[in-house]
Amino acid sequence: MIGPGRSRRVPGSLFLLALAVSLGPQARAASPPSTPGRVSGSLSAAGLSFTLAWSTPTSRVDGSSLALADIREYRIIRRLGLTGATNQLFLQSPSTANVFTDNTVSGGLYYYRVRATDQSGQDSPDSDIFASDASNSVIILADDQLSHIKIPGADLESLAARGLSLRGTRETSEETSRVLKSVNFRVEDAFTGESVKGFVADRPVELSIGYSVDGDGRVSHGAPAGASDRPLSSAARQALSLYWHNGSDWIKVGSTVNEEQRVARITARLAGRFQLRLVDQPLEAQLNAVYPRTVTPNGDGVNDLVFFLFENPTGAPASGTIYDLRSAKVADVQNRDIFGGDTVLAWDGRDGSGNPVAGGLYLYKISVGDRSFTGSIAVAR
Repeated sequence: MIGPGRSRRVPGSLFLLALAVSLGPQARAASPPSTPGRVSGSLSAAGLSFTLAWSTPTSRVDGSSLALADIREYRIIRRLGLTGATNQLFLQSPSTANVFTDNTVSGGLYYYRVRATDQSGQDSPDSDIFASDASNSVIILADDQLSHIKIPGADLESLAARGLSLRGTRETSEETSRVLKSVNFRVEDAFTGESVKGFVADRPVELSIGYSVDGDGRVSHGAPAGASDRPLSSAARQALSLYWHNGSDWIKVGSTVNEEQRVARITARLAGRFQLRLVDQPLEAQLNAVYPRTVTPNGDGVNDLVFFLFENPTGAPASGTIYDLRSAKVADVQNRDIFGGDTVLAWDGRDGSGNPVAGGLYLYKISVGDRSFTGSIAVAR
């Protein structure tokens, strides 16, 4: 019995239980809507308007269901560049068709994204970026929000029909004072998320690695480096280059640096790991890689070709020849567009008449202008 002026202490656990009962069940805040699906874009024939279409998201980011009544509006964001301030924001009710036309393009280049907003004001993740250019390009940003893949819309639709998707992931563990940024551009199975090995695109796509400039006007990103190690932004074109990993080695493949957009880009038919590095650019032609040194041209898509990757800063004529060990000519090597430009030659293990050559050692001679590079490779049958 509790006497006058006394109170009974309630154990903390009982107090919390009583509080929970008094408040009743609490509604869990819903997660944002998923990104609108099947987004596509097309520029009118006269280049005066640009149309976007998409499908209604039916789920939220956490996988829970999303009804049409849960969507308040769609937001179409237009920018003058891939990043930066919004140039124009268009709102569209979900009660209308999922099609939007911007009639104010008038030949300009704009970048569009679509997002869904629910009744509580939560925005979905942005869709991929669609450019108002002649190829109706789609830009897929990597997770650093600077690097990206640019691919014609029709080619992306073809990949999607095959159950494939594209993704770019920054690999910060690979970045050093000389490696400003490392990005893995992957082709994935859209259902499992697993990378597709050995993928070769039907046509080259544009890969770009972006960089930033610090307050001193020097290129930044990547592991810390001394100020003297990092070039001024105005000198980026002479100081930066892209490298690609062929599965065993890093190979310099060159790039085009856009100092205004702050990206180094290359067109490529191969996916994989790419790095933006500080380099000393050559003044004359040089052979950067010969791979694989042993080819197995049996048509299985693995090591069917030997590639000769070189740099050609003066744009001199390039050619190559394969010889047997008696120095008799076997075949000419051919230009290959696995990377943009005319800096990749390849041989398919066949003679000049298109017949497979016998297994064994062969000699190569690659000529770029007045410079020649020689060596040996092996054919295994």
